[in-house]
Amino acid sequence: ATPERIAEIVAAAALRGESLTAAQAGTWLGQFAGIHRYFSTSPDQFLNIRGGAGVGKTFCLELLVGDSLAAGRRAVLTAPYGEQSRVTMRAEAPRLAAEGKAAEAEAFGAANTVAHLLQRVRANPESRAALRHADIFVDEAGLLDTPTAAALARLARETGARLILQGDTEQKLAVGRGSPLTALQERLGLGMHVGRAAISRRQLREEDKRLAADLSSGDFARFQAALDRFEQRGDLRQAEPAEAIALAAKRALEARAGGQDLLLFSSVHRLCSAISQEIHRQRLEAEPALPTAIIDTLKPLGLTPPEMRSSQSYYTGQTVAYEHQGRTRLSRVISVDNGVVKIETGTLVSKLSLDRVTEIYEKFSIERSTEAVLV
Repeated sequence: ATPERIAEIVAAAALRGESLTAAQAGTWLGQFAGIHRYFSTSPDQFLNIRGGAGVGKTFCLELLVGDSLAAGRRAVLTAPYGEQSRVTMRAEAPRLAAEGKAAEAEAFGAANTVAHLLQRVRANPESRAALRHADIFVDEAGLLDTPTAAALARLARETGARLILQGDTEQKLAVGRGSPLTALQERLGLGMHVGRAAISRRQLREEDKRLAADLSSGDFARFQAALDRFEQRGDLRQAEPAEAIALAAKRALEARAGGQDLLLFSSVHRLCSAISQEIHRQRLEAEPALPTAIIDTLKPLGLTPPEMRSSQSYYTGQTVAYEHQGRTRLSRVISVDNGVVKIETGTLVSKLSLDRVTEIYEKFSIERSTEAVLV
């Protein structure tokens, strides 16, 4: 972390509107230098790299992959879930190729899920052999469950590959059974002698950097204090569902009127639907003469295969998707009587074979106005 390099990073940050002090830049460089030294010199087969949200872990991964390739080791990039592997990491490939880093671009472009890797090596001995003495990178490793982590460890042991875990158990925990990365850190101290990257580069303002660090610190008092500060700034507000829905719709319309786009996120589909309906209601309230249309839609019920095999899941008026002569067809349920489901097929009424059903839909109608977009 030379003064020249620190000054270069601070200047680059200022150009994108980021508030970054020389001290922060020095700390950031020092943290990643420690990670790089650990990766390059450790004799261990299993490595653990820790870093908070927005600190530059993907940037770090790019450098480590380059080191692996330069050392003649194959680099395999994986993540526990599809979006991180197939979307986030693969999205780096075009940029790397444009920068002349063809080998790194190929590695990022081939990123896939841990499940895909394990399935491939089980089914194909050649794929397993290709992993001999490779470097297997697992991004967001804090999301690994115990059975998956154990399978990766066995694969590394059998092929002589290194397993590099990168993630942050202070932010994200495993969805499945067990939290192996937490156990490895607490019981074996895996990677704990190396500093955790903690200088956020995603937030531009100094206060936002501190708040991001507090939110991902794993410390309840700091987490609660950060939430309190968000409330004081007006960035976070607790409200009843009806009030929140009305406010979200109002802000969306105000943003659109000002020529801006506003993204609304919710982990609950019901709230998203309610906000969409509320936006429509408020538009009509402001412009009663706005042309509208009634749209019939089909909503998938999302039933499991066993549920779709039971006649109790069906009622008159539903629409079913089913396989017929190698194609998927849609038909309306006409009757359900004594466990027999009958559907409309053209001008005929036919008995439905439940083992051929791939989805069940319920029909509902919505009203929308001009310029509304349905996805």
